[in-house]
Amino acid sequence: MALQKREKKREGVTFLWYGDSATGKTPTGLSFPNQVLFDSDGGTKFYDEYNDNILVESNTLVFKELNDDLDDLESEEDLFEKVETINIDSATRYHENQKHAALKVVEQRARKSGRLLEGEGLSFKEYGVMGLHYDRFFARLLMYVKQGKNLSYVAEQTDETESRTDASGNQVSVKVGVRPNLPKGSKFDFDVVVNTFTKDGKSYGRVEKDRTKTFNIGDIIEKPNYTHWKEAIEKAQLGRTRTKEEIVSFDNILDKEAYNLNSVDGDSAQGLVDEIMSVLMPLSQEKKTKFQESLVAKYKSAKFRDETDPAKLKDMLKMLKAIAE
Repeated sequence: MALQKREKKREGVTFLWYGDSATGKTPTGLSFPNQVLFDSDGGTKFYDEYNDNILVESNTLVFKELNDDLDDLESEEDLFEKVETINIDSATRYHENQKHAALKVVEQRARKSGRLLEGEGLSFKEYGVMGLHYDRFFARLLMYVKQGKNLSYVAEQTDETESRTDASGNQVSVKVGVRPNLPKGSKFDFDVVVNTFTKDGKSYGRVEKDRTKTFNIGDIIEKPNYTHWKEAIEKAQLGRTRTKEEIVSFDNILDKEAYNLNSVDGDSAQGLVDEIMSVLMPLSQEKKTKFQESLVAKYKSAKFRDETDPAKLKDMLKMLKAIAE
């Protein structure tokens, strides 16, 4: 049953900083303490003054490797406990890489079918798959937030446009504002959204959303940073700490739904990998190690995420479920 008495639970706070280049987004994210930094474009290397805030970092540009790094982070329990913030800088790079990868797949299909590449573009199917991958990744980050870790998301700015009819009756695209260069509607996923800009050589942030009630919508903050929300973050950390099993049991629903959407016949390799992950994540380190050893003994490798044979993945899933019992 989903109904329960309301109680105060420990949670992190989710932040989105977006704006044009050189408006202060990166130092804002780096101001958060004890963080795991995913630096996709190398833009943080010029801010040595924040090095003490970074426990460990990754410089991958590949979405799959980013997820692999998160797997490694979870497996190092002592390090994971020390982490207070997951800092993604910049999330736009991963979003754009997904689009480029999807275009490459479309072009490869076109070549095989003998179609002109110039006439190819992303279909609703490709956008749907990209959206699914993003939603699954973000759901995983929210799992960490429910464990009390803060999330700092840095994104580039892009124009918000609308199609309108001009005086001659032609359809034209008109700029009506700006938005983060992320999947549309991403701003709804965050507790705090700040649009950064510069004025007279100084960095500022315009608050667009703040569920913590620290600032009002429209407030302008000079050099937004961790200290502005420190009190609200500490307040959010109060309450009962949920077990990993509690959190994953909720997130597991998303995994199963995504698996069903990702595979009509239930036999796709990626769908099976996703199901293995959903079973594996809540297990103890002892059982995870036992699963890895079983894979090495039978398949000479524990890297099940690289397997593309559905038959082997089904066998791996069966092995895992036996260990999980």
